[in-house]
Parts: sequence; structure tokens; C-alpha cells
Amino acid sequence: MSEEKPAEHNTEHKAEHVHHPEHEMEHAHKKKSEFDYWKLATGVLIVVLIYLIFFRGPTQVVKQVDQAAPPANAQQPPQELADTSNDPAMKLTIVKPKDCATCDTSQVENALKQFFPKTEIIYLDYEGTEGKKLATDMGANALPLYVYSSDVAKGANYDRAAQAFEKKGDYYMILPAAVGASYILNAPSVDDDPMRGSPDAKVTIIEFSDFQCPFCGKFWKETYPQLMKEYVETGKAKFVFRDYPLEFHPEAQKAAEASECAHEQGKFWEYHDKIFENQQSLSVANEKQWAKDLGLDSAKFDNCLDSGKYAEEVKKDAAEGSAAGVSGTPGFFVNNQIISGAVPFEVFKQAIEAELAK
Repeated sequence: MSEEKPAEHNTEHKAEHVHHPEHEMEHAHKKKSEFDYWKLATGVLIVVLIYLIFFRGPTQVVKQVDQAAPPANAQQPPQELADTSNDPAMKLTIVKPKDCATCDTSQVENALKQFFPKTEIIYLDYEGTEGKKLATDMGANALPLYVYSSDVAKGANYDRAAQAFEKKGDYYMILPAAVGASYILNAPSVDDDPMRGSPDAKVTIIEFSDFQCPFCGKFWKETYPQLMKEYVETGKAKFVFRDYPLEFHPEAQKAAEASECAHEQGKFWEYHDKIFENQQSLSVANEKQWAKDLGLDSAKFDNCLDSGKYAEEVKKDAAEGSAAGVSGTPGFFVNNQIISGAVPFEVFKQAIEAELAK
């Protein structure tokens, strides 16, 4: 996925607002359009990912990336599929939690039926005995879980799809890299990382972020303020920031270390905002200047940053994120639900409200 150039940062300004109902209707329509666009784009991305896995192998797509919803005109995969008229009937068992707002499997199902049209789908609730047993037998840590019966190996398209499967006894489990995951059974911990909100909040939002990632900046500018206002400041959720600097962003590691040095002096969130406000000017020299601007002890901060005191802490965050399935930024966990990319606020709202309703 190519990296976008983020828009220039605009300094916020106050202005008087006149109440116009027609403007509110226009605003609501725009929000709905953005959400519908995200759902469409996600569906297109799933089809493309399955094509890449099935026809080119998983190493093509399992890599660290900046994440955003793909363009709605993303190219559909060519339909170069084998004749499936002689395929046997096969069963696909899908296991997912009953109350998971982000676990819609319809797009994946439609894509899989392009490869295996004679698929009969069985749904199991992860909280049920059968669903939990199957997930345990498969060694799954991510849901939804897609498990085919052994007949899938007799399908005309199986040779092309083989790299997307892992054989487990008499079953064929589709690798999460081929279809993505929406729910993780063992979510990453909050560790000792910076947190906003009540420690006792019912919902925990963990962000794995890269200070040089343009989509992380987009999230900070467009969605983060709404999350703070509607859920964190009201005590419904707590927000945790964890580091995930991408290797191809040369300034990201030091920026993350600088934020840890600011955290040491009790100014993490102020420094976090300062970095995103000046995302195009990342450098060690500027990071030291921003510490001065925020009234931090300059000598202590400079020594902290120059010594690499928090280099391993940053790498530890990234390692735990990768172990939980993070492969790009920004990556989020809403309790056990996974959200990837700079998606609209409504996507977070749906996931958070589902958790609050439990």
C-alpha cells in the first residue's frame, strides 16, 4: 500500500457558529457517506487480500505498513479460476463471538465462494462448547476463525489456494493473514504505558502508533478528539498509547523515545500532541526544542534522549504488538476487538458501544 502525503497541519482557531438545520443534515449525510465508503473499501480490500494470498503467497502482504482505508476504485482480482463443476460439496465452519461489532464475515464468505462455490457454511458461537473447542483444537488466537472440511483439498482451485491454508488434522484452517482478524482472544496488556481516562473504565482502547506515520496523524487530528470527548472524558473508556515505529520511518524510533522521556517528567500527552502538530519536522534537535517549549527539564530530557534510555522499551511495545497481530499503523484494540487503520469515528463508536452493552 503506497503511503499518502498527509495534509498540512492547520492551527485550530475559534469561530462563532450559527445554527443552520440544513447544514446539520448535510453534515450527517457526509458522515454516513464516509462510513459507507469505509465499509465498501474494506470489502474491496478483503477480496484483494484473498487474491494476493491465494495466487501470490502470503509473503506478499504480511508486512509492516501505514494503514488507511483503501481507495474505493481498488482493482478487483481477475477471475482466472478453474472449472469447479466437479468439486465435491464442502463445509466451512466460521467461529466468531456473538457480540462482536467488527466481526462481519459476509465479505470474506463472498470472496471464498468465488474459489469454492460448493461451500456450505456453518456458524458457531465462540462462547458455545463446539465453537470454543474448535478454536482450541485449531490453536486459534484470532477470530473470526474459518475452518474447511477435508473436501476443500479436492476443489479445483485448491492448488492455487493452498498457501492460505494450514492443515490441522482432518481440517483446513485459513490463515489469519489471508482474511484478517477482528477479535483477538488474548489482547495485549496496557503495560506501564501512558493512559488517559479512568483505570476502572469498562472499555480499554489500545493504540499502537508511529509518530511519523501520516495515517496516525490523520487519526490524531480527525478521530482522537472525538474519542476523548465522548468516551474517555466521560469515564466510559480509557485510552492507552503504545509504540510501534515502522522500520522504513527513520525518525519514528527516536520520536517514540522522546515521548517516553517526556512521560518520565509527566508530560507525555502534551508531548504526544506536540509531535503530531509538527509531524513534518521530526528530528532530535526539534524534539529537544519541543521539550523546552513544554517547560520540561532540558538537561534531564536531553540526556534521556541521547542515552537511548527507552530504546528497548519502545522495541518491547512493538514486539508485543506484533505478537498480538499488529502489522501496520495505526492499529487498535477495543477490549478484544481489532480495528486497523485511520477509520472514521463511527467505526470506533460501534465497537465501543457493543462492549459497553455487554
